[in-house]
Amino acid sequence: MKTLADAIALYQQERYVDAERRLALVTQFEPENVEAWMYYGATLAKLGRWPQSVEALRQVVRLRPDQVSGYCELAAALIEADDRAGAQAVLDQAASLDPDHPNLAGLRSRLGDTSSGRTAAAAAQVEPPADRPGLINDGNRLWFMLAALGILLLLVIVPLARRGSSTVAPGSIESAEALVLQAERERESLARQPGEDFDVQGRVGQLAREAEAQAQIALGPNPRQPRAYAVLAAASRLQNNYSQALSQANEGLDLIGQPGVGGDATVMARLLLIRAQAQANLAAGPGYATALAQARADAAEAARLDPTATDPELDRLLAQRR
Repeated sequence: MKTLADAIALYQQERYVDAERRLALVTQFEPENVEAWMYYGATLAKLGRWPQSVEALRQVVRLRPDQVSGYCELAAALIEADDRAGAQAVLDQAASLDPDHPNLAGLRSRLGDTSSGRTAAAAAQVEPPADRPGLINDGNRLWFMLAALGILLLLVIVPLARRGSSTVAPGSIESAEALVLQAERERESLARQPGEDFDVQGRVGQLAREAEAQAQIALGPNPRQPRAYAVLAAASRLQNNYSQALSQANEGLDLIGQPGVGGDATVMARLLLIRAQAQANLAAGPGYATALAQARADAAEAARLDPTATDPELDRLLAQRR
């Protein structure tokens, strides 16, 4: 169906708002189209609408109850929707179909379930025979004690040494910026195909939330920091909260214009670029053309201030929205 093909093209172009509208129509008129539900669930996840994503992915499982990948995708969405019990139940269903599926271990780890899923009978099969000497015996007890002591020293001393050598203090703007940078790199690595990037999307969201927390801590003693607002705006954008990103970018730009605050060209360029990204994604209704014109002006000014302040995704979006 051409409408589905159009929706998939929009998804691959990362135009998730437009893709969601098309896919809502496709699933309404073709409720048995499993591919449409798959893309619909993935698109809703991209928009951070996890409860709706869960419902869409339930349809995938309903239509393809024998495909483990569908259960894994549903479980990942349930984790993001904070329905851990539901996620566990879905993972149990997936394990009953394929206990060795490669995605199960990672999803169980996210749930905090470190069990291997083996039954007592299976565990008994790998127990040593009763007449075999124990792993630790009088002949090797001292060796094991020394080895254990060495491992303990490594576990304690190495992390302390690393912590002592770190130049980025928790709660600093630098640590928040580092988290945003890591989240942006994770986001760039997202797979194009739906259903394969829930883990990465979850990490992006977690890193963005951690960056927000660090920036808020840094703002505590001095709330007039444009760099902190650049971090907050970037974190909101990473979570597809463009309204909040726009507000935070404006706050940062307003601070730069205040006496005694200031801000270097790099920070101003970053704030302008985020504002452009937010305006381009939010453009709609009577103010559509004005918002896009402002987004283009902000993007151009950001590139003038800092030639590295560019975003190919924004360029594509502005080229498409004429």
